[in-house]
Amino acid sequence: MEIQVHAIHFTADKKLVDFIHSKVGKLELFFDHITACEIYLRLDKDQEKENKISEIKMLIPGKT
Repeated sequence: MEIQVHAIHFTADKKLVDFIHSKVGKLELFFDHITACEIYLRLDKDQEKENKISEIKMLIPGKT
């Protein structure tokens, strides 16, 4: 499975990217036909405490 991490409006450090790879890699235990995952991390508003948004787009044969 190919995993791509996109950080929008900030730079993700190596620890965060490694953590994402380890957690998303475990998804293959539940469904082994996942071909790729794209993870989007973004900061919405800098002033608020809860300003972090994450999206996971999984590509499987026939569907997204």
